[in-house]
Amino acid sequence: MTRARQRLNPPILPPPPLSDPGLIVTEHHVENMIDGHAVGFLPIRAGDFIELTIKTKPHWKVLRANAKPLDFYNEFALTGKIRVPPFIKVQASTGRIVGHEGRHRAAALINEVGPDAEMWIGLILVNDEYYVIRNVRPEDVGRYLVGEFRPRIVVPIEPERIYPLR
Repeated sequence: MTRARQRLNPPILPPPPLSDPGLIVTEHHVENMIDGHAVGFLPIRAGDFIELTIKTKPHWKVLRANAKPLDFYNEFALTGKIRVPPFIKVQASTGRIVGHEGRHRAAALINEVGPDAEMWIGLILVNDEYYVIRNVRPEDVGRYLVGEFRPRIVVPIEPERIYPLR
């Protein structure tokens, strides 16, 4: 965080893990999401995150087989080797996911805890031209997400549970 930002804004602490063991969100992750104009962190089931971001159902097995242990990802997050948290970019007008990061971390959480384990993901809203919308509040977020590659996958969300970054 820049010194100017530190003087103007108190630091926003990362949200605590949602499961035990859980996927860690660091202060650096929070800073990167603020710099990326994220609305905040959305709690989501790890299984839903993967369902929303895979192209085909068989991709589940590939992701789970290729995921490293959860401790590996958490250690890399704590040492700064993973600089961004899992996140999604969502088209505000449709709720459709248009970009993502973090499926292998979600798969590691599923391998350790199960598909119902919750995790925090950064939520970035974009307009119809895919430009990031700035200064969005959690109450401006829709109530569902639509799959990135499979639009029939629809997951309801609760915007009131978003951990805000503003």
